[in-house]
Amino acid sequence: MPFELGIDYGIRQESHSYKRILVLEGERRSYSIALSDIASRDIHAHENKPEKLVGVIRDWLINNEMTKNRDGERKIWAYYLNFQAFLFEELVSIRGFSEEDTEKISVKGYTELVEKWKENQ
Repeated sequence: MPFELGIDYGIRQESHSYKRILVLEGERRSYSIALSDIASRDIHAHENKPEKLVGVIRDWLINNEMTKNRDGERKIWAYYLNFQAFLFEELVSIRGFSEEDTEKISVKGYTELVEKWKENQ
């Protein structure tokens, strides 16, 4: 990931664009091993906890004025769990996918299921 981040950051600097970059890490300060050049940047740790990751991303989106949604991380996490249950039910119970095959669904198929789930919320 350091290589991809470097390319993205370099393009941003060269083009003088205002591109926002969210840098995440599982454990605080673990980036310093490979990315000492970004030590002064705001890097967000999530402690390898998915629920905390949701809150970190939520806060970043709000702080960068990229969403008007102000739901708390627990509510967003509940939506996520609800969607995962819907996805499993739809793919395994209704459409006959194996559990392993659920991870191989196409982007188009996944997008259609997201839309179906949203309609029922």
